[in-house]
Amino acid sequence: MWQLRRENAAPAAAIELPNALGETLGRVASSHDLGRAIDSVLRAKRFRWFTCVLSPPAVGGSTSEIVWTSLPPAWTKHYCRARYENLDPRLVQTRNRFTPILWDAATIGGDWRIAHFLADAARFGVKSGVALSVDDRMLGRLTFMFDSDVTPVDPARKKFVLETLGDLMLTASAIHEIVLSPRLNARQAEVAVASPLTHRELDCISLAARGMTSGDIGTKLGITKRGVNFHVANIVRKLGVLNRHEAIAKGVARGIIRIEF
Repeated sequence: MWQLRRENAAPAAAIELPNALGETLGRVASSHDLGRAIDSVLRAKRFRWFTCVLSPPAVGGSTSEIVWTSLPPAWTKHYCRARYENLDPRLVQTRNRFTPILWDAATIGGDWRIAHFLADAARFGVKSGVALSVDDRMLGRLTFMFDSDVTPVDPARKKFVLETLGDLMLTASAIHEIVLSPRLNARQAEVAVASPLTHRELDCISLAARGMTSGDIGTKLGITKRGVNFHVANIVRKLGVLNRHEAIAKGVARGIIRIEF
């Protein structure tokens, strides 16, 4: 049974995917439709389970969260209770990595804790598969897992999986857009509402982000250079940074300002 945490899937009217994948995921209208669509992809690519895990930016107390999975609720609860995100090779081995990993429980080494995780996972049919992660600027690190109950993985199976990696990566991108867009939209709305800058301060920092000097900004806005520097000083103070360059970087990262050329 598919489990979607917190949000319903957002509609996706036109996601370009190859062949049957495009037909399957291109017109998803609800989380139920998405579950059936991913099941179709899993069958075509000979996987059994799919899971999406969100690991927030490294902030004290933050933990990874399973936001979408086809695995049984019993495994999800056990996984979270045991804090397996700290041991799971699919998460650990995809950190700071852009390319997918192929994993097989039969070939993974490690201490007794990892062996215990693999034994637990095997009870639910998670024994091998593909994992890949992407860094989302606003949400954190997203890890997409396509799992199989096959182990050990023989050369024929490995060859087949390698040939499907491109489709799996495109599928993960589509699922990212469909499932997590409600979170992204909500976060953007929060940032917009929480912007601490006045309209004039936003004008100044946006122009500064385009490389304009205080004098240029003053001419553009019809105020003095001293007035521009006054607004920039307020921006630096409000954003808790040291200078205008840091203010620009933080403003862009938080979505307060956009650099348009």
